Order: sequence, then C-alpha cells, then structure tokens
Amino acid sequence: MFYFLLALLFIVGLMYYLNGNTDITKEVRASWAPDDIEALQEEYNNNIYIGQCILVIFSIILMFLIT
Repeated sequence: MFYFLLALLFIVGLMYYLNGNTDITKEVRASWAPDDIEALQEEYNNNIYIGQCILVIFSIILMFLIT
C-alpha cells in the first residue's frame, strides 16, 4: 500500500509539472482578454511550483526509504 501511495505521489507531481509547462496557443491568445491570459499563465506557473514541491517531497521520502 505504501508503494502505491508513493507511486501516486510521483505521478501527481509529474502531472502538475507537465501541466505547468504547457504553452498557451495562438487561438487562446487571440480570443481571450489580456487579464484572462495573464491569470491562466499565473495558474500554469503555480502548477510548475506545486509539481516541483511534490517531486522534492517524493525524492526526500525515497532517499529515506533507500537508506
């Protein structure tokens, strides 16, 4: 059960990180208001930070598990 939760933590962290690295397409930039685009970009940046934090926590747990 613990290894399942550990794998789930890794997958969630990776998905947050990859979701934050997506680019806003030209169609969205052309059709949305500038404030909405800025809010979307800020949300993507926050997803990157959340993903990095989760992956660091995963790495710390894995480090203690190996030793």
